[in-house]
Amino acid sequence: MDIDYTPFSKADVETLIQKVGYALAKGRDVTGVGKDLNAHARMHKLRIELDRQPTDRMMIEEFNGLERSARDLEARLPLLKVPGDPLGQQFAPSPAHGLLWPLRHHLPEVMADRAAQRRKETARSVQRKGVWTQEEDASLTEEALFGASTAEDLLRNLSEGAAALASACAALLRDAEQRSVIGGVPADAQRATALKDTVNDLLRLYAGLFGRRATISKHGITRRPSGPTLRFVQGALLVMGVETSDENILRIFRQERETKDAGDAAAG
Repeated sequence: MDIDYTPFSKADVETLIQKVGYALAKGRDVTGVGKDLNAHARMHKLRIELDRQPTDRMMIEEFNGLERSARDLEARLPLLKVPGDPLGQQFAPSPAHGLLWPLRHHLPEVMADRAAQRRKETARSVQRKGVWTQEEDASLTEEALFGASTAEDLLRNLSEGAAALASACAALLRDAEQRSVIGGVPADAQRATALKDTVNDLLRLYAGLFGRRATISKHGITRRPSGPTLRFVQGALLVMGVETSDENILRIFRQERETKDAGDAAAG
């Protein structure tokens, strides 16, 4: 959470109170209201950031494709040792066995070029005898970068790595599906609604700041949502940089009230 994020100034708070048209409840002051509003603004910002994180459904779609690609790569690059060859110098025929001959020159050349490029990218400036020069990291060899120094080793590592990646994706997918089952909600319905949560927080804050019940109704003539509660919520969202319609805020308010009424009825 960004603790330095404080969009509400004293002037913003005073303007918001004027929009509402009510005096603050006993014991409340502008400074305290500003702290409360900034705390909710930081929470809203955090919710937005979390809302952008991959949901289980997004992960399932992404990693299903990645698992298939990894399995396909593994199938194309199996370099199997010949049984009974203790030194591992021979390889059994496989779909990838024929790759070694045409790539025997190109792969080492490309590996050397990429290692050289990485050394250039990570070079640092050093001064020797009053002269500044670029010093490359000599430890960034092909073997250090790829874990292999030959075409055979590289292809074998790619095959093993693809198999490991595919298995890891499969394990992640099982976990994601399991969370959906345990949570009792579909994986694609797990994304939090930041705006809804923030509006409900502001509705509760309104009641505490002004000592009045939060309520939003429609104007008798225009039939548009209106009232001091709506002005407070919209004014606060405006400072946070959030745009939404009055109708949407009314919809959230009614949904929360219906949920609360149903809970009270069940408890009674």
